[in-house]
Amino acid sequence: MQRLKGLRRGLVLPVAVVLLVPAVSSIETSMNAQAATKAISFKQAKSILKRGGYGYELQLPHLKSESAKRTVITTLPGARSKDTFTLVRHGKYVKISALFGTLDGGHFTKYNNTGLPTHKTVLAKAPAWHTGTPKVLRHKWVSKTYGWHFYKNHVVTWDRTIGWVATAHPWINVTYQRLSKNKYKTHVYCPRDGRHYTATWKLSPKHQKIYGSKNTETAYRSN
Repeated sequence: MQRLKGLRRGLVLPVAVVLLVPAVSSIETSMNAQAATKAISFKQAKSILKRGGYGYELQLPHLKSESAKRTVITTLPGARSKDTFTLVRHGKYVKISALFGTLDGGHFTKYNNTGLPTHKTVLAKAPAWHTGTPKVLRHKWVSKTYGWHFYKNHVVTWDRTIGWVATAHPWINVTYQRLSKNKYKTHVYCPRDGRHYTATWKLSPKHQKIYGSKNTETAYRSN
């Protein structure tokens, strides 16, 4: 009987240990949930709005409200304009709702002549910057007017209407952000004129075309 009791006691310990595991897991899940619903601070909200393309509208910003559900900011861009931005976190993304208007006549009137979207979704955290160029861009791309050759650590651009020898010059100190699956932002320095350039590039699904800004022609991969 003594031996049997000892065996029973030995079986109890592993069960007790196993029962502790769900408790630890529940704590971690709760902590992750709290992080996901953490309020967007005033500083974070301004950074998110800048990355969303609303930087010019962020004149005289004021924090109207801040909670785990949403953060609301008002701004006064221009003499009589007033904007209201509502930011709601959805996992690793933030949904922005923008209300543009004027205070003409002593009261708020909704209108939008900014050309900016009233709704936009951006990453809650800014993508990391990496040194060099992304591998998918490391090719020669040409349009009717311009050409770009992305090397590992620099980019060469030229005006095709004049010729390579006359206009080719390098962009160095290249860094990039991966904005989405086929979308990248690059930042470069041009020793030729001492200026810094930031550009956004979008690749076609099969990586045979590249699209720059609105004023940039579609370029085709040539190698």
